[in-house]
Amino acid sequence: MSSIRQRIQQLRKKPEPAPTPAPVTQASFRDQSLDLMLGRFGLPGVLVRQALADFKDLRPWWPILIPVLLYIAVTTYRRERAEVLAARNTTNQH
Repeated sequence: MSSIRQRIQQLRKKPEPAPTPAPVTQASFRDQSLDLMLGRFGLPGVLVRQALADFKDLRPWWPILIPVLLYIAVTTYRRERAEVLAARNTTNQH
């Protein structure tokens, strides 16, 4: 008889609330997506994470770094375009 009473008391007890999931932050989402990508492609995860951490350290330099990179890109494009046009003109003349 006591086993039936214990069972009834167990059924009357309120169920324990489900544990709340950990909040998804931008960092955890980024880490999960990196783990997914690195697992598929076999890249060393430590190196990628370290590169991202190093890139964050460059944030104060962006106002200087971006114009310098744009200048290098534009000058390189103009120089290579001039070489291509010069090569095209010499082949057309012969």
